[in-house]
Amino acid sequence: MVFFRLPRYGIAGIVVALATLVPVAQAQVSDTYFMAVHGCEDPSVDCHSPMNHQTYLLSSDDGENWTALAGWTSYQGSVPDLIRRGDTLYLYNPNQLVRYHLDTGVLDGPMWVTLHGGTSGGFVDPSLYLDEEGNLVLFYLPGILGSDPAGCPPGSPTCTKYIRSAVETPGTDGIEFDVAGDRLTISVGGGDPPSASDPDIFLAGDTYAVLLARGASTQLWTSDSLHGTYVLSTDLPNGFLWSGGPAVASAFYDHVTGETWLYAHSNLPVEGLVQRAVTTDLTSPVPSSSWSTVLQPSDLGLSTTTGILGSPGLARNITPAGTVTSFGSGCGSSTTPVIDIGDLPPELGQSAFSFMVTDVTPGAAGWILLGSSNIGWGATVLPWSLSGLGYPGCELLVSLDLPMVPVTADATGLVTLNLGIPSASILLGQTFYAQGAFLDASSALEMSGGIAFTLGLQ
Repeated sequence: MVFFRLPRYGIAGIVVALATLVPVAQAQVSDTYFMAVHGCEDPSVDCHSPMNHQTYLLSSDDGENWTALAGWTSYQGSVPDLIRRGDTLYLYNPNQLVRYHLDTGVLDGPMWVTLHGGTSGGFVDPSLYLDEEGNLVLFYLPGILGSDPAGCPPGSPTCTKYIRSAVETPGTDGIEFDVAGDRLTISVGGGDPPSASDPDIFLAGDTYAVLLARGASTQLWTSDSLHGTYVLSTDLPNGFLWSGGPAVASAFYDHVTGETWLYAHSNLPVEGLVQRAVTTDLTSPVPSSSWSTVLQPSDLGLSTTTGILGSPGLARNITPAGTVTSFGSGCGSSTTPVIDIGDLPPELGQSAFSFMVTDVTPGAAGWILLGSSNIGWGATVLPWSLSGLGYPGCELLVSLDLPMVPVTADATGLVTLNLGIPSASILLGQTFYAQGAFLDASSALEMSGGIAFTLGLQ
């Protein structure tokens, strides 16, 4: 089974009016991707101030052509990021959360977010991720009341900035987080850029990566673990994925194609555009020619002369299903049981995913064997012949480094095993293997009754 999964501008807190349970657009958006951006068009106000920004929501089926969500009413909020878990879309702005329930079309919020163990300034520049347990993880720049959190205090030419992570407090549905610690430690000023802001956390293959805005340039920081210490990419000059050009970026890594989609706001050729670049190489700088405009203010009904957009955040709406293929062959003294999946394909957050095995001896006990490999397991090379154990023609096809799940066939010889798949991004692109093993007699748990094996699934 292959389980195949994201996003900022502005650095000050926002004041919002609380609202709850507001009907919005249609339920269940069919497009594959969501984008949240902030925008402004009022010539009488400073559109560069986060206090004057509105948050907009768009969708796309290809990541390039974007449409404003029908019926969506923008709300006051800057520097948005978002992520889908189950049927809920979580939109974060500095210190606040809005939940959009995709199954009912109801908007819940804005609500203030509590950061346990954080500073009095809360958080700005949020970026979201789902951990292995399906918990929301928040990467952020600590806010500083009355000051610019991205730069050094007045009178201090150099300073150190930190990007931190926090994990959703159990049972709070995204409204409370517990600080996990510092993830990036950044030198600001002196010979380094004068600011550090707008982190974006994403998983690129098996490496955790953070895009970090350094003024008009963007650095790439990496770590082997989600809550580990992130270091500058040594493959890039001073860690810069690109210098100058679009700023405040978000990324989406396609685990199938190996492409990284980069989104950022740009002031060229005019102010306030969202541009996109696609690369298959995070070890080389992104050429300026790679960027193209995918969103402009008029796409959201904003003024073509005074409207601006900024801080795009990207989230996958529908997790693509993993592929399922069979391999090897099964065996049995009478009939050979057949393993397959249930009606629903493997995808993140699919709580009803299941295995089904047919043609099992009615009432027979057995196991679903799970593994991370079909090539080898310790010193054992797979497939491993079981002829020496008295089962000619039978082979063990999967490594036994994951749990063996005991099962029992019903009176018709059917086995159904529900194994929900967590909403954990780390499962993206991973391959798992399964095989069924069953007693070939229903009388007792003894080898003399014979054992029947299914073929393998991956």
